[in-house]
Amino acid sequence: MTERLADWPTEAFIDYILAKHPAPKRPDYVNMETGEVIIGEPMWESGIRLQGNQRRLVVEPWRFKQAGGGIRGGKSFTGGAMPIYLDYCWRRYHRGVIDDLWGVIGDTYTMAEEEMRHLDRLLTEAGLEHGFHTPDGKPWSISFPDSDCEVRTLSAGDVTKIASRAYRGMVVAEAAQTVEETWTNAQGRVSQTRGWVVMEGTFEARKGPWYALKALDWMKEGAEGVYYSLASWENLVVFPGGRDDPEIVEREKNLPPEVFWERYGGMPSKRSDLVMRYADEKYQVKWRYPRLRTSYDPDFPVILFSDPAINHAYATWAVQPDGPILWVIDSVYRWGRSAQEIIDECTAKPWARNVHLAVMDFAARQPRGRRSSNSGRRAGTRISASKSKS
Repeated sequence: MTERLADWPTEAFIDYILAKHPAPKRPDYVNMETGEVIIGEPMWESGIRLQGNQRRLVVEPWRFKQAGGGIRGGKSFTGGAMPIYLDYCWRRYHRGVIDDLWGVIGDTYTMAEEEMRHLDRLLTEAGLEHGFHTPDGKPWSISFPDSDCEVRTLSAGDVTKIASRAYRGMVVAEAAQTVEETWTNAQGRVSQTRGWVVMEGTFEARKGPWYALKALDWMKEGAEGVYYSLASWENLVVFPGGRDDPEIVEREKNLPPEVFWERYGGMPSKRSDLVMRYADEKYQVKWRYPRLRTSYDPDFPVILFSDPAINHAYATWAVQPDGPILWVIDSVYRWGRSAQEIIDECTAKPWARNVHLAVMDFAARQPRGRRSSNSGRRAGTRISASKSKS
């Protein structure tokens, strides 16, 4: 169940703070007719204006948030620096709290530095006295001369080692480039204060698909946290034309739909643990039985193509032959699962009793792989298995 923060800046307070800042400037551009470089002017008279989910992200008082940013969608500014900045202003000057601690976590210290630069700029523009400490190769920090409040950067490995005072809030920067334990450790660090965590970043699954899967889960009502898609076109400073900005229109025209929505829309448009990551039924799947939206036929045998794994995803395809055509009727693609868990999932499928042959990668020679050939027997059907070197 999504938890509310007991103490978060009101919307009126947020608007008051943001109005004190100078207006952002439009990007410089080249006049295509004259070749003249046009320097960007302020976009409006004054103030920072947040659009759509940018605004929802900083206004809504949930404890756990995830900001999936499109390219140049402002995730490190809106999802990283802004929550700390507004929380500091509220707690320090409205509530009188003088000892809050915030953290910005990256896979390395460097990965957390952009959020700190944005925070330093916000504090400077607001005229709030602070010290910005940026030692090379070490954690950065922001301190305040009139209180014990502090903001620190941490690497993902640091989070389990910290034994200092509890944190009021934590930002996980470029979260998809860290492991899932970084999120759970950050959550633990704010337990004492009943504080908040914001995860932000694009969907670059360098450490497995957990970040995208978390987004899909948090889109559901009653989930542990709330997901916000920070689409690139909501950042009017970079894309003044919004959704119709020529740069956005050009990218949409030249990228596959799923790639465009993930990289620019800040939205994983489909489950991120499927075998064919860039296949999407909306654009590329033709059903054998279109009205039923399925290709499975209980009167046809099923063949499993399986790639057992220990250090990467365990992949299995279920297919049915129909003359010269092989119809892919289902897929199971899981990270961090044992062979037994894959077997249990496959044998619960409606097509399990029709399996009569399994083709496996050479990893099936290992004990983990050999156990996979038992899935047909557990489903009530004895099957044969062969190994492939492909």
